[in-house]
Amino acid sequence: MIFKDWFKDYFNAYCVDVITYVKQQDYMYIYKKHYYPIADMELAEIKPIDIQRCIKTTKGYCSQRQRDTFFLLRRVLQEALYNGYIDKNPAEYIK
Repeated sequence: MIFKDWFKDYFNAYCVDVITYVKQQDYMYIYKKHYYPIADMELAEIKPIDIQRCIKTTKGYCSQRQRDTFFLLRRVLQEALYNGYIDKNPAEYIK
């Protein structure tokens, strides 16, 4: 499965009508602004270096935005692991 397709599934299942509208908007902004390096990649092909490239896109933002970007990506990939789309979460190897 391609990351952008999984993110849409994840977002609809775990965010819509679950978290506040403001946080949903924040997550969509993070997705559009910071996850473009991996958007068209297969989930199984995402490596820790790709996660690092996403994190680097937050360089000009505050530390909270950087943390939110990483933690959301780690959660999205963890749910992909739980749902059988990947064998390991590449975000777990980033410190």
